[in-house]
Amino acid sequence: MKTITQIAEETVSLMTGSPAKLKLTPARLDMLVGKVKDAIKEAFKECGILDILLEKVWSNLDLDANNRQLKAIIANNNAKYDMALKTVVDQASCTDQLRELLNEQVEINQRVSLERKNWEETAAQYARNQIYYQDKVSEIGSMFGLRAFIADDGSVGDSVLAEKVPSLVAELIINMDLNAQEA
Repeated sequence: MKTITQIAEETVSLMTGSPAKLKLTPARLDMLVGKVKDAIKEAFKECGILDILLEKVWSNLDLDANNRQLKAIIANNNAKYDMALKTVVDQASCTDQLRELLNEQVEINQRVSLERKNWEETAAQYARNQIYYQDKVSEIGSMFGLRAFIADDGSVGDSVLAEKVPSLVAELIINMDLNAQEA
């Protein structure tokens, strides 16, 4: 069964000779329903069908219910349109606030980026210092010869054992103090 909109579009197409897509408003819908009823009545009269049959067909179509349903749909679409328009207006009024927030966010991002860069530089300097002092400890340890390479379990490593260097230096200082006292 065709909807009222389809019947109205077909009727307008037949009358004008071009396809029609209707922008329906409740008033226009009432007018089109009337024209459709009149066009259908005229077609039945030309075919010689009795008015009784016509009334039977109209009672089955229940155009008034379809008309009410379409009016409700149009009202709902108008409400959606009004809501969309209100949203666009709200968004337009929020543009200045949004621009301010975006500018604030850009400033925050720049500050955070600068702070991060400073922390990265600090970490890089710390790493360079650590390598420098490890090299110094290894250099001092190598002055003690093989004793700086021997672990507590007696194994010999291929590099200076940094943890042994303080005890070797302490031992050297004690020996120097003892030699100084003897002399």
